[in-house]
Amino acid sequence: MTRAWFGKQSHQYITLAMRVLQLASAVLALGFIAGGFDGKDEVIPAPDGDGKKKMLVVTMHFGGPTVNFAMIVTYSAAIYAMLWIAFVYATTRVRVPAHFSVALDSILTVMLLSAGCAVAASDYVRYCSALTPYVHCSSLKAGVAFCFLAFVAFLISVAWGLWILRERLADTKKAQRPQVTSGASTTDQIDVLECSPSSDASNAYHNAAFVC
Repeated sequence: MTRAWFGKQSHQYITLAMRVLQLASAVLALGFIAGGFDGKDEVIPAPDGDGKKKMLVVTMHFGGPTVNFAMIVTYSAAIYAMLWIAFVYATTRVRVPAHFSVALDSILTVMLLSAGCAVAASDYVRYCSALTPYVHCSSLKAGVAFCFLAFVAFLISVAWGLWILRERLADTKKAQRPQVTSGASTTDQIDVLECSPSSDASNAYHNAAFVC
């Protein structure tokens, strides 16, 4: 007996493969984007309570709203895929409705596309060589590539989920269709084509298979 949230055993393995691809690409995108920036130590003088100046060392990192948005999106995608694998596939007690899964996948698809485009169009990528050694160009570009790979994986998952919903709807309509059965064979069936009220034999149509 297959699980109710897919309907077929093969569907489970295909969906699991897509979730693993989503998890791997999202984790790699998050790691490469986060590792694309090095910290820079800055010494800042700070007044002490006794009137003496105290030197503080502050570690600064390049970044901004674009990078933070990409990291949040890839982190959310990785957590979602990991929870799906851990609780939905590994256990039989958790069932996710197909329309709910398609909705979440659609949201993450749009967000991953936005994050990938935002980072790819940012100054950190366009002027990466001028920001060396605080920005690693290869790491940041790899993060963008894996972000787009995660987007493609979630887009395929959306298309797959819509196909599953379509198949379920077709099966439901087929199951609800009334079944008409007849005990008579085709040779015993009698169809009346024309009945004439006249008693004249010339006005009535007689045939071995059609009787009026």
